[in-house]
Amino acid sequence: ALGNPDDEIWNTDKENRSAISILRAFKVIQWKPLAMVALSKLNNAEITRLLQSIVVISYRYSVISKMQTNELEKTYSKAAINLYNQDSSNSTAILNDLKPLYVNDEEFRNYFSLKQFNTNNSIDKKLVRYTLYKLEGQENGGSFYDFETDSGTIEHILPESYPETWHAEFNEDEFARNVFMLGNLTLLEASKNNKEAADNVFEVKKSVYLTSKFILTKKIIDHQWTPQNIKSRQAHLAKLATSIWKIQF
Repeated sequence: ALGNPDDEIWNTDKENRSAISILRAFKVIQWKPLAMVALSKLNNAEITRLLQSIVVISYRYSVISKMQTNELEKTYSKAAINLYNQDSSNSTAILNDLKPLYVNDEEFRNYFSLKQFNTNNSIDKKLVRYTLYKLEGQENGGSFYDFETDSGTIEHILPESYPETWHAEFNEDEFARNVFMLGNLTLLEASKNNKEAADNVFEVKKSVYLTSKFILTKKIIDHQWTPQNIKSRQAHLAKLATSIWKIQF
């Protein structure tokens, strides 16, 4: 069940089902022994808090910062043993054991500001959808949509095809360095992406973005789109991310 959000154990448990689904997308498994002990020792509210915290830790540590997996193994094992040996337990005590895995805000922002997602890779594509939809919900005036069911698509502001009309703003090296940067990616309705935005010049795309339901996209109102604009937008998204994927210890 810990590897399958569609297992019957989660049928009436939407929050935990969602956490299991996200953790599966992250391809992180070292947390499972701890979760098995938690399921036998904690109440449902504590289990929910623990799983949501593991999502945050995993996103910071594994998805964005790409840190060593051997530390995950050791820390989760220690936390599982400590929980197993305690007579009374709660998620606060467990989180203290997991604190060494929590990438601090400054480091996380730095890693996030350099993050690329190769949208030709199915795993990266799912991760970037998850990321962009969470950012949409955090942006001032944004809305919460389900990244797994909403029909929005991933839009490359600097087009993935590198049309000739963009060569003045991005040389080949700049294109290669920037096309998959998170700051160059946004959400857009499928009909607008395929027909109206596509490979057009930035001015045309910008007018399409203003008609989008996604506030993350509506706010792309730069006068031009250059490597510096991508860097600035990604720095802004990094600040948002730090307040989304956060644990108060």
